[in-house]
Parts: sequence; C-alpha cells; structure tokens
Amino acid sequence: MAMSPAAHSSAARRCWITTTLFFAVTLTFLLTFADRDGYEGDDLNSILPMLHLDAVKTGWLAAYRYAWQPLSYEVGAVVYRFFRTPEAIFLLSPIAAAIALGLLFVLLWKDAAGRLAPTLIALLAVPELWYTGLYYNSTTLGLPFEAAAILLLWRRSDLVSAGLAGLCIGTATLMRIDFVLICPLLAMMAWWRQRRLSRVVVLTVAVIAALAIGFVAGLLNPADLLAVQTASTAEIAARAREPGWDARMKLSVLSIAISPVGWFLLIAGCPLLLIDRLRRHGWAALLWPLAALPTIYPLLNILSPKYALPLTAMLPLMFMGAQAAIADYFGRPALARTALLLLAVLPIFVSVSFFGHRPFLLPGLYPAREVGSHDGNRAYGGYLWQMMATDGPAARMADQTDADALQQRFLAGENMIIFGKEDFFRHGAIGWRHLQLALERQGLHGQVIAPHTLRFVANGHQLLLMDTIPTSIPPSTNLIDLRDPPSGEDVGASQHE
Repeated sequence: MAMSPAAHSSAARRCWITTTLFFAVTLTFLLTFADRDGYEGDDLNSILPMLHLDAVKTGWLAAYRYAWQPLSYEVGAVVYRFFRTPEAIFLLSPIAAAIALGLLFVLLWKDAAGRLAPTLIALLAVPELWYTGLYYNSTTLGLPFEAAAILLLWRRSDLVSAGLAGLCIGTATLMRIDFVLICPLLAMMAWWRQRRLSRVVVLTVAVIAALAIGFVAGLLNPADLLAVQTASTAEIAARAREPGWDARMKLSVLSIAISPVGWFLLIAGCPLLLIDRLRRHGWAALLWPLAALPTIYPLLNILSPKYALPLTAMLPLMFMGAQAAIADYFGRPALARTALLLLAVLPIFVSVSFFGHRPFLLPGLYPAREVGSHDGNRAYGGYLWQMMATDGPAARMADQTDADALQQRFLAGENMIIFGKEDFFRHGAIGWRHLQLALERQGLHGQVIAPHTLRFVANGHQLLLMDTIPTSIPPSTNLIDLRDPPSGEDVGASQHE
C-alpha cells in the first residue's frame, strides 16, 4: 500500500535527521582521532609536494605517483593555498570518509525500510571505510564520488541520474585511478532494474567525458599513467615477495578487509541472495559476479586492505540483501537480525587474536596480536581502540625527534644546508618530510629556488633542503648530510654533520 503524503514526509524527515546525527558522530570521531603527523609514509610523500605543486609538475620536486592520483594532488594544493597549513590537507580524509559513509547511510536506509539496525550492520561490516578516514590517502578522497554514483544509480532510474553517476565515478577515477575497476559493476546497476541499455550508454559517455576533461586539463597523461602502472605492478610484486609476505600473510590481510559479520554475510548470505535472484531473474543474475571480476585484480597481491576499497565500498548494499536472505532462510527475522547486530557491534570493542600455539585464540579488548599491512596494523576486532590509537600519544619516531632537534637549532639562529633524498622511506625524510612539515606548522613556508632545493627563512637565517651536495657552502653555514647510511647502520642526523 502506498504511503500517504504525510507519512512519506514524516519518513523523509526521520531519514534526514538520523543521517545527520550519524554523519555528525562519524565526522567528530574521525576528526578527533585522525593522524596529522604522517601515518604510513606515502601520505607525507603526497602532502608535502602539494605545497609546491607547480614545482612538482616541472620536475623540480619529487612527488608520489602524481599521474595515478592527479585530482587528489590538485585538490590538496588548492586547500593548502586557501588555509596555508598542511593540517587542512590531512583533514581531507576524515571529511571525505564521513561524507561517503553518510551517503551510504542514506542509500541503505530505504532498503532497510527505515530501520537503523540493518543499516548499521551493513556499514559496520566494512571497518576499512572508517580506518582509511583516519589518515591521508587518495582512495578516501574518491570514496564520496563512488558512494554518490551508487546512490544515484540505485535510487533513480532516469538518464540524468545515470549521467551524474558517470561524472561522479569519472571524478573518483581522477582522484585515484583504481576506481575505474568499479565501472562494470556500476554499468550493471544502471542496466539491472529496467534492463535499459540507454542508461549504460549515458553512464559510459559521462565517465569518458569526465576523463576527457581531465586529459584536456592536463591531469590525465596516459604515458605517465602507464609508467606508474608498470612501476607499481613491479613494486607490489617485489614487495609481495619480501620476507614475511607469503601467501598466508596475504590471506591474513584479505581476511581483515571486512569484519566477522561481513564474512558471515558474504559466505552465508550472499549465496542465498544469488539463489533468490536466480529464481526471480534467471541467468541474468550471474552478470553481477561477472561484472565484479575486474575489482578482484587488486586482491591478487593484496598488501593492504585499502586496495580492496573500490569493491568493499559497494559491499554494504549487497549486505542489505544478504541480511534479508538470511532472515528469510531461518524463518525468524527478528532473531536473525538481533544475532547479526550483536556480531557487528561486538568486534568494535572486543578482539580475538590468533596464535600458532596455545592458547591459539585469545579474546581481549585491544588485540594481543595484530595483522600487519602496508597501511598499518589491523586486527580481528578491537576496532575502536585501534582507531583511537591512530593519532594517539605514541612515542615519536627517531626521524621525528631528529627533525625536532634540527628545527630548534634553526629557530635559534643557525644557518643550515640539509641534503638527502625527497622520500619518506629514505634517511632524507628527516629534512624533506618531518622537518619540512614541522616548519610549515610554525608558519614558515618554504620556497623552491632551484631544482630539488627548498629554502626556509626565519629571523634573517636560512635553511636549505637539497638532494645533492652543494658545490659551495656560504660562510657560517652548517652542512648536514642525510644520505642513506651504509646497510645495517642507524645514523642520526647529528652524526652526519
């Protein structure tokens, strides 16, 4: 029976009030605990070049894979020019993650018939949606656009919505190229309900148009993109063969990409959902797993659960159907949903750690044994405590304390030339990453004066960051060598003078 106008208005108002509260709580949590110092290295290798993006484009400064995530760099550079602090760039991730989660909340709310529990179960099944909002990365910046595309395609059936969805996913792809892998699944969504190829065509044209605009604007360079893809594939394959990164470890990383309730819904609920769709729609239902095949590519050498996000961001919608299929199968919907809610909420506070020896399974609050990844440690539960520790009062790294000491000397009146490589993962990070970030936070803005040369001035004194030894050194200037130490040595900044 159709809802009356008054009932429809009341339901819409309840949806927006609940969504607003969910968004406010999520944003507050993410902003409170988001990292602001550098979390996994690639963030600083991206953020600090954004402060001088014109120099990056001319080759005067190094940056982390601009061609793979060009629009993220451009957005970060605009934000920095407006706020004049790298802190604003760090906060792009929690803001983007909160927006994406809010859009997904709206998407799921209608499928849940206005019930909060199924909506939360589906979202809590993918904790990585929150994790990646706690540190800067370009994947998170693309998530709101993917969520908007899904919302438009699933909730609307007109051609305009398909076009807007195409522009959204095209924008997400410019934020980070990985999002192109989700396009076949979105095309399936565009076609599914009304079996109209016109929506698929409009979606495809809009995606191509967004990428064409990026190409014309100089954001998308196919040659550079191919070079990054080739280098990235080789690097990931090499790192996947590093000691400790065997098949068992990769499976461990894959296993933490979604929560225990997510795996239950995927393994138990999704086959039931597929059987139901086959019964209702025939063999056309098999097009869904076929459309998802491109998204499996990043899972082949998964070193971080973040690699799976273009796919896992779509899982909550599938998990809504899986919940309904499980409830119907067991014949007691209320009991099934209560059990699923408990399974979804419990890992937020309680963890289970696995060991190859007694006691084998160890429950607790904070995990006793974490699963390492290239985007930080994860675990089977204890999500809240791990997330709260992302920007917690942990001891500063040796490179950060060395950078603090150099900053104090410079602000005390010492002229310096510091040279090393522009890379978080090299010893030069003491100057080019940690010290540069610290000085920017002091309101001291560097100036690119030559290729790979950055100058800071304070109280008439000068500090130069360089990547090569200068041919001449001005009088009363200390030269600090931050080249990588010989293998096996750990050399502090003070020992390089």
